[in-house]
Amino acid sequence: MRAVWTTRVFSAAVLAVVSVPLCQTLLRDDEPLSASFTPQTCQTQIVTGGNTTTLTGPTLHTTSGCPIVNGSWVQTGEVVQVDGRAEVSGHCTTQLIFGNPAICQPNGQYDRTVNNIALKYFQPGNTFEFSMGQIFGKNPQTGGTPWYTQLLDSTDTAGSTGPKTYSSYLFGEHKINAQMFVNTTPCNITPGTSSKFTANYYLVPCLPNFNDNNGQITHLPETENPKIKIYGPDPLAHPELYTAVGHAMGYWRAKLSGWGIHIDFQQGPCAEADMGLCIRVAWETPLVNSIACAEQVNVHTDPNTGVVNTSPYIRVRPNVWSQAYLDFLMTHELGHLLGLDSPSCTNDKTVMWEAQSQCGAFPQGAYATQPTDSDGIESAKGAYGSASVATCPIRVQ
Repeated sequence: MRAVWTTRVFSAAVLAVVSVPLCQTLLRDDEPLSASFTPQTCQTQIVTGGNTTTLTGPTLHTTSGCPIVNGSWVQTGEVVQVDGRAEVSGHCTTQLIFGNPAICQPNGQYDRTVNNIALKYFQPGNTFEFSMGQIFGKNPQTGGTPWYTQLLDSTDTAGSTGPKTYSSYLFGEHKINAQMFVNTTPCNITPGTSSKFTANYYLVPCLPNFNDNNGQITHLPETENPKIKIYGPDPLAHPELYTAVGHAMGYWRAKLSGWGIHIDFQQGPCAEADMGLCIRVAWETPLVNSIACAEQVNVHTDPNTGVVNTSPYIRVRPNVWSQAYLDFLMTHELGHLLGLDSPSCTNDKTVMWEAQSQCGAFPQGAYATQPTDSDGIESAKGAYGSASVATCPIRVQ
């Protein structure tokens, strides 16, 4: 009787499978090994339970502790501290073939973790984005970095490299961007980054004091056509005051247009249809405020917007004043109708310096007689824009 030798494919197939790093589908022991066989790998799995990506910030405050909300006014010389908080969730498992019968079984779990929070900034007048650096996690026991966890908070100095600081003397709007970057996992859970979030503030040498009326900043309508009329005084009878009105109109027109706010003025009589678009100017005595150089009456505004909707009246104390002083006085008074009040600044930083105690005479030292850059941006972004009225340091009223 002839002996029959039987060879089973199963043993060879198993040896072939376990020799590769990733698990592959096994052949049944009654299947022949053929050239057409294609190994299949077990798939990694995203574990149910969430894959959120949350970034809070950038959060700004001065190193002296003043919180900076979006659109705040910050005085030059202040150092800004930038914080961020990033959190992710979700994890995945990898699998290999184990057992008999052979099945895919978990062999490892990978949590999503925060790699870093990247901070960048824009300076006034520059479209280029500069890097401020990154916030990384830190091992709270050893202090080693980077340390990857699902929560990174720069206010936790034991578990992070801490906040970044930023300072500049460049006048204007500053913007700071924050973006979170997430470490990849074998299952490539997305997203791998967060959206960019931006905080902004305005750096000025003179903190503003706005002409606030029940929560709205008083200001003239923004209009080039029709023009806002300023009526009086008679150019023949009072040429010096007439000239001062013309100079004040030109100063403010130029300063506001530089910030994208276009208001045009013309000297001429007021009509009934010009309500809110006409300002009357005249010598008059006595003034309601007995020590004022000039005052404004009949200033009424829309309670929802702060826009002037009557014909304001600027009354000027009659006196023999120099042309330079009258130019300043009319520019100052027009500034009130453009949203500004008298701030606590040195006289050279704003045309809104208080002149009550020195009518007709300029103060000692440097002083402004035309709108400064601070005056221009504060009227444009405060009264006519969306800037906050908050300041750092906080103004004491």
